[in-house]
Order: sequence, then structure tokens, then C-alpha cells
Amino acid sequence: MAKRHPRACYISQTMIAAMSVFIAKFQNTPDVSAVMQAITTIQSDLKTTAETVQFTAMRIQ
Repeated sequence: MAKRHPRACYISQTMIAAMSVFIAKFQNTPDVSAVMQAITTIQSDLKTTAETVQFTAMRIQ
């Protein structure tokens, strides 16, 4: 029968706990495509706003 080493058991428990945390965090990450779509929409809105401000400023002058 193999002798159990307390240090090896502790390391194994730590690795299992760390993997559990990693998997939980990975499952809760947002969908990157949704984030990119939101950034693209914001960029488009900002461009439209800048063009509107520029057009309005030119009309006022």
C-alpha cells in the first residue's frame, strides 16, 4: 500500500479548488461578440453625433 503524503494531498486539493474557481469564472464571462456589437453600436452613434454637431455648427456660422 502506498504511503500518502500530506503535502501531495494539500497540493491536489488546492489544484482542484483553483480549477473549480477558474471554471466558474469562465462560465460567467460575457459573450465577446455581444460586447463587440455594443462597442460598434456606440462608435456608430458617436460618429453620427459628431457629424450632426459639425453640420449644426456650420449652419450657425
